[in-house]
Amino acid sequence: SGATLYNYYGTLKTESGATLDNYGTLYNESGATLDNYGSLKNESGATLYNYGSLKNESGATLYNSGYLYNYSTSTLDNYGSLKNESGAILLNDGTINQYTGSSFTNNGTLAGSGTFNGSITLNSGSTLAPGGYFAPEYVDSIGKFTVNGGINLSGGTIKLSVTGVNSGEYDSLIANSIALNSGKLQISISNSDLNNINNEIAVGQTRSIQLLTVSGGLNLTSAFVTNGIISPISGPHDVFKLAKSGNSLLLNIKHI
Repeated sequence: SGATLYNYYGTLKTESGATLDNYGTLYNESGATLDNYGSLKNESGATLYNYGSLKNESGATLYNSGYLYNYSTSTLDNYGSLKNESGAILLNDGTINQYTGSSFTNNGTLAGSGTFNGSITLNSGSTLAPGGYFAPEYVDSIGKFTVNGGINLSGGTIKLSVTGVNSGEYDSLIANSIALNSGKLQISISNSDLNNINNEIAVGQTRSIQLLTVSGGLNLTSAFVTNGIISPISGPHDVFKLAKSGNSLLLNIKHI
């Protein structure tokens, strides 16, 4: 705990049957490779920064119970078992690749402005939240997250933040498909954000922002909306309504 390990330009391997347990800070720097064939554990309160190539091999397990950051130009290749534990943050600004035979279990928060090549299941207690950064704690912020695969919302939460109606002021989530079974699609707008929105929209004007796009088709049943899984919100000076347009979910905001 409190220790720091830097891997510069070389290869750090956890062999089959071995365990690398990080309680401090582990930096896998640009040009370096962290290759796990055994058990790699990033413990609660610890941080693993990947600026290079992080590989979780077939038969191996990568546990994240703290903060795991995948930089914008970096890759996390998962051939084994990748587990984002309860209370943990996996912040992906780069690319995560799920390969045949691998598994991804998200019981914490998956965030960032990167790409996830594979499918994601959001069970109870788990969250998918585009954007965010570490400073050094996790801070939610606006971002665009792309899933080249399916999202199964099964008791978890998709959190989409809105700070304004102009480009770069609201989250964007793109996926191939979404199964809306149970859980919550949460649209997060703070009081200060409401003030900003009021300043950006003239009285009587309506603006639409595109929060969610599903290339394979977006199916929203009336029961899904009325059961409160999607909850439109209203402020004292605005009316918020969700609407489906083609393969996209829009948030229409009218300043009254």
